Order: sequence, then C-alpha cells, then structure tokens
Amino acid sequence: MRELDWHVFRELESLSERMQALLESAFLAPSRLTSGAVTFPPVDVYETDSEVVVEAELPGVAAQDLHVELEGERLVIFGVMGSDSGDAEETLLRMERPRGRFHRVVPLPSPVVPPFEATLSRGVLAVRLPKPRGSARSIHIAREAT
Repeated sequence: MRELDWHVFRELESLSERMQALLESAFLAPSRLTSGAVTFPPVDVYETDSEVVVEAELPGVAAQDLHVELEGERLVIFGVMGSDSGDAEETLLRMERPRGRFHRVVPLPSPVVPPFEATLSRGVLAVRLPKPRGSARSIHIAREAT
C-alpha cells in the first residue's frame, strides 16, 4: 500500500510541474501577449443618489486609443493598451505588462440618462452616468387604526 501512495504522489508532482509549465507558457510568453490577446481592465462601479460611476484602470492608454459606448443597460469600454513596441534594436527579455486589445462590458445597476461624462486621468478612466431625476420616490405608510 505504501508503494502505491508513493506512485500517486509522484504522478501528482509531475502533473503539478506540467500545469506550471503550461500556465507560464500560456500567460507569460511574449508571443501570446502580443498576438492580439484580449485583456480585461479591472473596474470599480459605484452609485450615489444621482449617478452611477464606473472607473477602469487603464495605465498607459491614450485617450485616442480608448472608446466608451452605452449599449442599453451596459457600458462598453474598449481600445488598445500598450501599443508602443519600443526600439526595433531592443531585445525583449520579459513582458509582464498587458498589451493588445481590451474589451470590457459593465452591466449598470440603474437606468441612466444623458449627458454622460468621461475623463482619463493618471491611468484611470472615470465615466459618470446620471440617473433619471425623480427615480426614487417616497412611499407613504398608512397607520393602522387602533
């Protein structure tokens, strides 16, 4: 029985090593990152009484490489990240920063109305989407007769 346990352990160790190599080749190889891979920028979504705010982290993205659209009740953010490939005489040794096209669809928690405002500052896109006025109404609570 002990021999069988050791054999299973060796198989698990081998499987772990193969998985590690696969992950490294799939996610860290420069050819994979530069060949049109899609990245998904992280977003924060919050709302106040008057608006929904979506903030997306887009370091190094220029405004001209960025597009924002409203499709129904979804905000769509897409563009190109890290398009500068550097000097042609340089040899790339490591590439960890995201590059290529990105596309993010963000469902909105509430209805929104124009005018919309978007700003890009210090690598953070902030989109402010006003909510319709009067969307929140008080409901009168009748008292029970005693």
